[in-house]
Amino acid sequence: MEFQNYFPIWNQLSPEQQDQILGSLITRKVKKGTIIHNGGMDCT
Repeated sequence: MEFQNYFPIWNQLSPEQQDQILGSLITRKVKKGTIIHNGGMDCT
């Protein structure tokens, strides 16, 4: 899975912005059925 394929404005970002985002990504594996986002507890 390539992050860029799921980020619609990727090609509109500068190479520096792309590098900053790619350098901040964290890969996590979770078990099927695990809640990874709860709408009542929005991300800040």
